[in-house]
Amino acid sequence: MALTPQENRQLLIDLVSGRISKAEYDEVLYNQRVRDLRTASNKAPNPLTETEKRLFTRTSQNTQPTVNDQGVVDVSTIDTTTRSPGITNQFGTPPQDLDSPSLGDIYAQGGGLGTEQEEIVEEIIDKEDEEDLTEEVVVVEEPDEYGYTPSQYKAGIAIYRKDAPAGGERVFSTESLKQAFNDGYSLTAVDITEGPDAGTSAEEVASGATSGSAELSTGFVDSQIWEYEGNKFVVWQVPGTMMYMRYAASDSELDSLYSGRERPDEVQASDTMWTSSVYFGNVNELDEKVITTGDSPFVGFVDNFEKATLGRPWLKDDDEMFSLWVEGYVEDRDITTEEWSNTEWWNNSTKEERDWLVTSKGRGIGDADFPADAKTLLDQNRILYLETMKNAGIANADTIRDANGNSLAEWFADKVTFGEFDAVKASEQIQALSDVTSGIQVDERLTNWLEGKGEVDQTRTGYASARALALEWLGPVYGALDEATLQDYAGIIRNAENPDVGADLLQEDLKSQRKVLFNTDIYDENLTYKQIASPWQNYSFQFLGERMDETSQNWLNVLLSNDQNTADQELTAYGLNNNIVKVVDTLSDNIANSVGVTQTGVQRGFST
Repeated sequence: MALTPQENRQLLIDLVSGRISKAEYDEVLYNQRVRDLRTASNKAPNPLTETEKRLFTRTSQNTQPTVNDQGVVDVSTIDTTTRSPGITNQFGTPPQDLDSPSLGDIYAQGGGLGTEQEEIVEEIIDKEDEEDLTEEVVVVEEPDEYGYTPSQYKAGIAIYRKDAPAGGERVFSTESLKQAFNDGYSLTAVDITEGPDAGTSAEEVASGATSGSAELSTGFVDSQIWEYEGNKFVVWQVPGTMMYMRYAASDSELDSLYSGRERPDEVQASDTMWTSSVYFGNVNELDEKVITTGDSPFVGFVDNFEKATLGRPWLKDDDEMFSLWVEGYVEDRDITTEEWSNTEWWNNSTKEERDWLVTSKGRGIGDADFPADAKTLLDQNRILYLETMKNAGIANADTIRDANGNSLAEWFADKVTFGEFDAVKASEQIQALSDVTSGIQVDERLTNWLEGKGEVDQTRTGYASARALALEWLGPVYGALDEATLQDYAGIIRNAENPDVGADLLQEDLKSQRKVLFNTDIYDENLTYKQIASPWQNYSFQFLGERMDETSQNWLNVLLSNDQNTADQELTAYGLNNNIVKVVDTLSDNIANSVGVTQTGVQRGFST
């Protein structure tokens, strides 16, 4: 079945990240096209290769493939049709969802096969129109592990290497192709850096030209001309996706565009092809370099997809934003804030994420025209959060690094810069990361990034637990510890055989202090400050109509006496000194009653 947009995106990411080779990438695309053609001809699809199994495993979200006893994947159990509503609405129904996909539908998804492959497939389908193919014919043209048939080997398979002739070399069997791969050859044209043709670019190799050629190909790379409902369009397929970008063009504009260049045949676009494409404007809106040189608008587009996503995390998983960014990329212009604001991503994102998009103008960190304001913000946050993490006790925040050389502090700061962590979340996560006793869950994104890169130095482990225990046993006045005392208490927890044992040891010490502060003749020695204060907190709230400051002397007197008469006196004094309305009104009513004035005769306040 044709790959879904999610599978194509994963395949592209696997290629640029080095998980699969270019040969494996080409193999997957070719095998999928062959299966589509066989399915369209009512033939059983070929078994999946190991590369395809791994691809589907990585991209499947709901249905996992079933493998039988012989180790062959049951293709019917693989979900190759699930896609988000946004993809379906934007690109229409793909061929695998149609009852009877045409060859045009299939080509729209994966691009046409080679000329010789098309002739073989058309010959097979023509024969089926007259009579069923015999099993022998199917077996003879069964592709090998690299996706090539005997007929293709008979014509020769082109292979390339940096020291090979500009036109490439050819092999004529599976064994020879396998040996060529072992010898460093590729199925994709590469820059020639050694030998007589050194200096020839991959594009020149693909076009058959060499560095010494008098003329280079000036045809538009990979362009197509579609006609749909009487209108014509120049079309390119976005690399690694099932999306096509189209630009409207009149006959005169087409004549001008392809003047002196090889012009592709016009194709009548099917409905499926049409709904798989996105309109980007008139052909005159293309970048001048594309118009004058004939280069593909996607030169360098997939050189390093992971690098392209730095500062633009939405490129990985939001097709609407991806499409809009591609438009700006191809037309060499900035996407306006108004355009961004019309996307679903904008509506569902945080203010911090939107602010970064506007500040960075949707550009990546490695772009040559990365805005100065965005770079300043990026650098400032990296400095700020390195210092913050080190102050929090994460001593190795700048030495734990990923494969690209980015430190933990840089990665974390960038999350804040891009709006994925706000300031509150960042502070919370630094506390969680620096002190295992804080009780705060470390974010899964942090855990995943740290996996396999080393342990975080937690020099302030025990601080959060020690601070919390001191407040619980001694309260906000006597439990407000200076840095030296807090460090000593944290050391008791950190140096014990485990944090729980350390916390028990510290509690015994704090319990002794509590017995000194609050007389054991009044309070049980096992009661914490929190337990002692709780009933008086409720009583004072009823008396005052608001919470009392627990660092005030009046409050401490209430606790030390544990007596209601004393508490009433202290709370009244506290209320009058702090002009608390309920206490003032109650006192004035009591005075009025004592001299025979009713409450209705007392005026509350005076107009000014």
